[in-house]
Amino acid sequence: MAIGGLCSIINPTFVAAALPKQAMVPGGVAIIELTTKQQQPPEVRYLGHRALVMRAPNKPNTWITVIGIPLSTQPGVQSIEILNASEQLTKTFIVKSKKYPTEKLKIKDQRKVVPSPQDYETIAAQYLETINTYATWRETALESLTLTLPVTGRKSSPFGLTRIMNKIPKDPHSGLDIAAVIGTKVSCPRNGRVLNLGNFFYSGNMVFIDHGQGFITSYCHLDSIAVHKDQIVKAGDVIGTVGKTGRVTGPHLHWSVSLNGARVDPQLFINE
Repeated sequence: MAIGGLCSIINPTFVAAALPKQAMVPGGVAIIELTTKQQQPPEVRYLGHRALVMRAPNKPNTWITVIGIPLSTQPGVQSIEILNASEQLTKTFIVKSKKYPTEKLKIKDQRKVVPSPQDYETIAAQYLETINTYATWRETALESLTLTLPVTGRKSSPFGLTRIMNKIPKDPHSGLDIAAVIGTKVSCPRNGRVLNLGNFFYSGNMVFIDHGQGFITSYCHLDSIAVHKDQIVKAGDVIGTVGKTGRVTGPHLHWSVSLNGARVDPQLFINE
């Protein structure tokens, strides 16, 4: 096994509209150049998951990997494995610390904060289904990773918030909340395939869209769903409407972006 050097931030020549903004923090994205000139994309793994690989914008002979950094990641050195035709390499990058704000919420339905024992059985099964859905890998070439906002509304709760519900600490906020009136159309932000959908205890009516190579977006608390599983969708297609199903304080869309099984900040993918 060959060992590569420490990876700093991406070379400025890679900054392009096709890429998300780099943020090497928990819940952020690392963009790393791969030291291989082979014609086929190498396989990259991070924390046991396949990672997205694409041609570098403006440098067609160079491969890059775009890594999602889990919110639970501790600051410090992280490593990726690069497997190509002739060798296996290891590269490292540094994750910096980030302090996300705290949000206190009052949930009217106490059962959504302290579920019953029967509810926990449902929650556990749905959690496993969700994790398996986000772990889906579909091999496809990607030229751009940018997204458009799926709904018109007010950005009410940013990604990464430490959440306290009815005075009980809960998991960090894994998406971006956009407040809008019930029935507002939710549009697909980029071409993809409907990977999964259903009604979930916390997330309410939910749709997952697979954009390829572990790049998956999801849409929660919908009032209605306008697509079916395995449907091919294009940017701008309506996938549902804003609602207040699941655990909510009011009508809004909870929008998540996942890379290599890790939820990351959707705002990094929006060109505004």
